[in-house]
Amino acid sequence: MKFRKLLSYKLDNDSTLEYSTTVKGMGRVQINGETVSEKIGIRTEIHSFDYNNSSYVLSLSPLFSLYTLGYRFELIRDDVQLFLCGEKKTNDSKALMGSIFLGFSIVMIIYIVYKLVT
Repeated sequence: MKFRKLLSYKLDNDSTLEYSTTVKGMGRVQINGETVSEKIGIRTEIHSFDYNNSSYVLSLSPLFSLYTLGYRFELIRDDVQLFLCGEKKTNDSKALMGSIFLGFSIVMIIYIVYKLVT
């Protein structure tokens, strides 16, 4: 499997944390080239791992808003947020995604009914 690096972050002790993923959805977190977590995520990935007597959580989720479409990264060490890339997670993004799906579904139903009638 070929991994593609999406994130690189320098920790306090000059270690480098990297997140990379494959086309099939396998996510991998490495610190100084050593794999500390590997998971397959469909929508949201949460990687929890311990390093240098600290507990880390790296979460990745899709970012949907009126202005952007991408990913949201958040790194937490011992319950303290180190960084946030993207917007803070809110229910607005879920509402937008639901509205888009509902609108698409209504258009598809109208199209199918139109094709059946004509």
